[in-house]
Amino acid sequence: MKLTDKAQKEITVLEAKIKELKETQEETYNTIKTTNNYIAEKALRKECGKISNRIYNTEQKIETIKTEGIASSEKRKLGEEMKFFQTIENNHSLGMTHKTKIGFSKILNSNVIIYATYYSSFMHNVKGCGSLAGKISFDFDVITEEEKEAKIKEYEEKRKQAAN
Repeated sequence: MKLTDKAQKEITVLEAKIKELKETQEETYNTIKTTNNYIAEKALRKECGKISNRIYNTEQKIETIKTEGIASSEKRKLGEEMKFFQTIENNHSLGMTHKTKIGFSKILNSNVIIYATYYSSFMHNVKGCGSLAGKISFDFDVITEEEKEAKIKEYEEKRKQAAN
């Protein structure tokens, strides 16, 4: 997918951050090699682990930006815009709602279809899922005007069949 200007800028900033973290990690490794104190060495190894995690998370963020083609700030704005899109599918399951929304995004300047999952506050009661409560996660695809009209028409037909 083609990257937006903001996405390219964010990637360069994140790559610079990774380079800085790797330099810090290298300095910490060199300090570990010269340290004779067990407690200091243990603390430095723990710090190296934290730096490794930050590097990994930053690399994952870069991969996400590359696959989606938009910066994280643009994705947040798209999530806010999503509230005004037409819902064409709505499925409920325990603790979550899956919605398919369609509309024109001013941020991407094109039609998009969004597959969103809304997690209810019930998720607080599910072991290991407490952090999901009240959150929304979504993926999107850029579509053409013809695809948009076809999806809306298909949705209208399903509604008419359900009403009969």
